[in-house]
Amino acid sequence: WTGIAQARPVREFRLLAAAVASGLPVPRPLAAEVRRRGALYSGDLLMGRIDAAQTLSAQLATLTDWSAVDWGAIGATLGQIHAQGFEHADLNAHNLLLDERRRVWVIDWDRGRRRAAGVWVESVLARLHRSLRKLFGERIDAPDARAGWGRFLQAHAEAVHG
Repeated sequence: WTGIAQARPVREFRLLAAAVASGLPVPRPLAAEVRRRGALYSGDLLMGRIDAAQTLSAQLATLTDWSAVDWGAIGATLGQIHAQGFEHADLNAHNLLLDERRRVWVIDWDRGRRRAAGVWVESVLARLHRSLRKLFGERIDAPDARAGWGRFLQAHAEAVHG
């Protein structure tokens, strides 16, 4: 126990509240609870529901042509998030949601943080790419997947650098 401000649910609540205030597509935090038991604690975070959404991993698993995914929207969304200094510590294809209006959401921010721009952005993108390789193997080397990733990277760079 290092204090309530350092408890994971409280840190995630504050980070998400700042992201929502910045207009970013993340779950809206509703409440955080921390229960202390001596030197240990447990806690919970209640967030608003994102309706009619599917993970990127689930969507890709159903597609034979990955160009049906709006890779540009995913890249632009992550670029906006990164441009404002929000770092997702575990960005993977399960933490990206696509809703029925084709809006991109980023979930699972429990180890996320806000920091100045730097090389961390490249490592976050590399982590996402490794996630796709782990889930789909050589499928990510197919022409439609490579083209999609290229659109993703271009849109991300445009959003980060304006």
